[in-house]
Amino acid sequence: MNEFLNDPGFDKKTYDQYISRIHYDSRDAANYENMLQFLWDYITRQDGPEDRDGLLEEYCHWNAQLMTKCYNHVPHDLPYANLRRAYQSVVLLLLGEWEEGLEELDAIGAEAFSHDGMAPKVCMTGDGKVYRPMSRLFLVYNYARFFRSRGLAAELDELKEKFPFVFREFNDGEHEEHDAFLHSQMDPEMEGIVYPVFDRIYKLRSGPAEFYVYYEEGKILAFPGREEDRE
Repeated sequence: MNEFLNDPGFDKKTYDQYISRIHYDSRDAANYENMLQFLWDYITRQDGPEDRDGLLEEYCHWNAQLMTKCYNHVPHDLPYANLRRAYQSVVLLLLGEWEEGLEELDAIGAEAFSHDGMAPKVCMTGDGKVYRPMSRLFLVYNYARFFRSRGLAAELDELKEKFPFVFREFNDGEHEEHDAFLHSQMDPEMEGIVYPVFDRIYKLRSGPAEFYVYYEEGKILAFPGREEDRE
């Protein structure tokens, strides 16, 4: 049994309600999305349950089930599946399972990271917050910083070969925002994992629907502890 369920600060009643809805209709994406948002709020809190790994594993379980049960791998589903893969990649990295996390980025495909991936407009949420369009390349930079922190030079080199645009510094006067973002994300002083705080699916006039993820500057989660630190 996951120990986080017994944490005094965890809303077990609401959790059970979401579980019940999923069991009632396991093909309704909204039931999973409600559960995932509920768990995500605890994952990103500084005062979340002590059983953090259990919470993260629970998120991965329902997120994977959402992709399996509700997306049929047709073109219409692709941006929604990729959005869930983006979250899965972050959660797996928080667990220290970086190989599995990279598989999620591979499933999204390198083509999705061959441009800045910035949303076409500013989005405002119901709580009145405005999230500025930001490149989704931070999903890859998370892994680069993790490899750097662990001294995994070979893995970092392989990542850079797999996603060449992400790490390209243009210095041509036309990609200034990209270059600045690269520098900020790969700053030696920056340590930790940037995580999504908002997401949207957009249907562009000139192409198919696409997924976008947003984060707030200054919000970052610590890298998972090394195995020897947990013993």
